[in-house]
Amino acid sequence: MRFTQLSTRLAYIHPIFRDFLMLLGIANASEENIRYMANKGTGNAMVLVIGGAAETLDARPGMHRLVLKDRKGFVRTALKTGCHLIPVYGFGENDIYDQVFNNPVGSRWRKVQRWVQAKTGVPVLVYVYGSLKIPFWYPYRRPINIVVGKPIPVPHISHPTEQQIDKLHQQYKKALRDLFDTHKGLYGHACSEIEFI
Repeated sequence: MRFTQLSTRLAYIHPIFRDFLMLLGIANASEENIRYMANKGTGNAMVLVIGGAAETLDARPGMHRLVLKDRKGFVRTALKTGCHLIPVYGFGENDIYDQVFNNPVGSRWRKVQRWVQAKTGVPVLVYVYGSLKIPFWYPYRRPINIVVGKPIPVPHISHPTEQQIDKLHQQYKKALRDLFDTHKGLYGHACSEIEFI
């Protein structure tokens, strides 16, 4: 099985950053590129972070907020290509950093972050490390436990309807919620709930 990590198209407009991503084997997450990779045959898996850069704005220790409620492009593309969807969740990902600034929706800092994200594809995040809250890029030493759900078979439909897209989207969200609920107690998040925003 060959895995390819996908990244936002906006990251590919910056020449040096684009070359760095390509050196790491990270591919553009455009629909055209996904369809091209899907047609290469079996044995290929594409890893897509559905919430992308927008999700990092709400990443805080103990929180489980996923930007998924209105993200349906991945479902549409899965239907067009017949690629199965596999729900995956990483317990502890949000626990390895603290953000310096409080950025509730509508705040001045959140507006700055959104503006920079719209221009560059990458949000402005300032993380802190340790009890002294010193800005660093070093993560806390905390475990990240990745759980993988059962594949959701997806039929190949060249022109999916909105109803077909909505049905598969709901099926994916349910599978992801079930995966989270099944494993949260095992990884120290028994009282947590997953939220789709």
